[in-house]
Amino acid sequence: MKLKTRSPSPFSGHSLRAGLASTAEAEERHVQKQLGHANAEMTRRYQRRRDRFRVNITKAAGL
Repeated sequence: MKLKTRSPSPFSGHSLRAGLASTAEAEERHVQKQLGHANAEMTRRYQRRRDRFRVNITKAAGL
C-alpha cells in the first residue's frame, strides 16, 4: 500500500523551519524575526534538542 503525500519532497515546511530554528548560529531574536514569530516562545517550540544524540548508546554499551 502506497501512502499519498501532499508534496513530492521528503521535507515539509515545518521540518525546514525547525531545522533553521535548531541549527542557526545567531541570536534567538534574529531567528525569531526570520521565522516571522511574534514571540520567542513560538521560536523555542521549533527548536529541537541539539544534545539528543550526544551520547551514542551502542558505543557506550560496547556494541
